[in-house]
Amino acid sequence: MNAMQRGDGVSMQGAYYRALDLIDATVASWSSAPRRKELLRAREELSIAVESQTVDRGLDAYFMQYAIAARMAR
Repeated sequence: MNAMQRGDGVSMQGAYYRALDLIDATVASWSSAPRRKELLRAREELSIAVESQTVDRGLDAYFMQYAIAARMAR
C-alpha cells in the first residue's frame, strides 16, 4: 500500500507477489478450514486493492494483526 501511494509500481508489484507467496505458503501449512478460508478471503481483498490501485488502510490494519501475532510468538 505504501508503494502504491508513492506511485512506485515496481516495488508494489514485487511486494504484491511476495505477499501472495507468503499467503499461499501459510494456507498450505494450515489444517484448519476456517483459518484457511479467512486468509484466502484476505488474499482476495489484497488482489482487489492492487488491481484497482485502491489504497485500503483497513487491509493494512488487518495484516498488521498477523504481524503482531507473529512477533509475539517469537
